[in-house]
Amino acid sequence: MDPELARRNLRFGWALFFLFWLLFAGTFLVAALVLGGIFLGLALQLRRAATPRHAGVLFHYSLLYLALLFAAAALDPVLF
Repeated sequence: MDPELARRNLRFGWALFFLFWLLFAGTFLVAALVLGGIFLGLALQLRRAATPRHAGVLFHYSLLYLALLFAAAALDPVLF
């Protein structure tokens, strides 16, 4: 596993975490912070031990992450 790729994933996770924290509120903010925290944890895990298994877990979580963020974005106007 490429260490530079692990560093990029970690930077991407931090950027998304703070971007959503600054720009949004309500259900979407809560979902973005929780899901982003999990993403950051997985990215840190990949950074510490860059194995194909950790890369696969982060990749599959990123797909779930996007789907759940879209669901939260859709629910946010309905709930707030």
